[in-house]
Amino acid sequence: MPRASEMITALRRCQRDLTTLVTGLDGPALRRQSYSTEWSIAQVLSHVGSGAEISGLMLTSALDGTELDQEAFAPIWET
Repeated sequence: MPRASEMITALRRCQRDLTTLVTGLDGPALRRQSYSTEWSIAQVLSHVGSGAEISGLMLTSALDGTELDQEAFAPIWET
């Protein structure tokens, strides 16, 4: 199993690569269909971003030993 530092490095590399791919895309480009036949590129990016934010809340909750407030998800999804 990879070390945490290796996983963090890989995640940061993926984030950098994704940023490179989407930087400069305008509105029409973001509304184009993604590889998913039902989602636009913008919807995929929204899904990835909200998933990252919610995962962060889950991690914080687990590390703090507190109950996860799922009501915090709605504002993330709205954004």
